[in-house]
Amino acid sequence: MAFGLAVVAFNLLGWSFDLQPLVRFPDAAMVPSTAISLALLFIGSAAVFALPPKTKTARICSLTAAVIAIVNIGLRLTADLDLDYLIPNRTAGDRMSGGTILCIMVSAATILALSSEKLRNFEFHLSGAIAGLQLIIAVFFLCRFVPGTPQAPLIFEAMSLYTAVCFLVLFIILFVAAVILPLLQPEDIDA
Repeated sequence: MAFGLAVVAFNLLGWSFDLQPLVRFPDAAMVPSTAISLALLFIGSAAVFALPPKTKTARICSLTAAVIAIVNIGLRLTADLDLDYLIPNRTAGDRMSGGTILCIMVSAATILALSSEKLRNFEFHLSGAIAGLQLIIAVFFLCRFVPGTPQAPLIFEAMSLYTAVCFLVLFIILFVAAVILPLLQPEDIDA
């Protein structure tokens, strides 16, 4: 979790001080709305692991990250804008990719399922963690992390390497949580 938050912090510093190696590698950038969403998701996953779990914090963080993703896709569909539109040092292709939005939604839903005893009974948390891992592993096989790459599926073509690595770490954390949390006694988990 600390690794993911450190990557996000360095990325936001890169945007603040126009340090491009902290923003993009090799060419695709992690935009601030993605970084903030990832920070919220890492905090939400940490809240799930807390003893006792901070389910309210986990839910607020995951829902806020999902709202950021939904607003970004809504702005793009209606006005060809996004939440990062006014950042002065962004290039024309810098945006939250469709694959990033999909990963945010899957991880937010998984954190919500982990923070709800009723949803844990349906094993949705495990399904979400496994689906997220499969999704992000496919990204590593299909993406070259260069915007406009013809080999990458359109939904993933603008995802940055920094974003993909953060999601890989996040989905591994969520998978571990999905396996470990059901083993705890019900009184150890806040419903």
